[in-house]
Amino acid sequence: MKRITNNAYSSLIEAGYVKIPMNVRFRLKDIDFFTGSEPLFAGLGTIENIKDGRSYRNTAHCSYAHNQNRLPKSLRRTTIVLPEPVVDLTPLDIVHELGHALHEMVGFDFDFIPIDEYATTNGHEAFAQIFCQWCWWGETVDPEADILFENFNRDMR
Repeated sequence: MKRITNNAYSSLIEAGYVKIPMNVRFRLKDIDFFTGSEPLFAGLGTIENIKDGRSYRNTAHCSYAHNQNRLPKSLRRTTIVLPEPVVDLTPLDIVHELGHALHEMVGFDFDFIPIDEYATTNGHEAFAQIFCQWCWWGETVDPEADILFENFNRDMR
């Protein structure tokens, strides 16, 4: 569902992707984006409320294929959902959500130490936050995370 509704989203997505090292970026290139429309109505989830009180209707998030039960199986793909207004989003948000997609690619198998208060929410947020740290600074506070991300970034020739 590659639905990007205006150039502001394209620029934002590009600004996020360029922060991700090239080989990891290549692995994430086929992740779909859905912007500017109501994600639950479009079938990108069935649960409206996030445990912290926000709504999936207007919060940037990664909608995993296994949560898209309203869509035919042939249309279910992990999708980054970016709500309006786009001005509330930053490249860091894009990298964070792509971190969730990467976490799915590795089977949700890795638990990393939380690097901030938001990362203490659960293992998914800890993974996405430490991925952001690695993309921005080239290393993290968790040696296991550094090893995983560096292995993912190895040349794929």
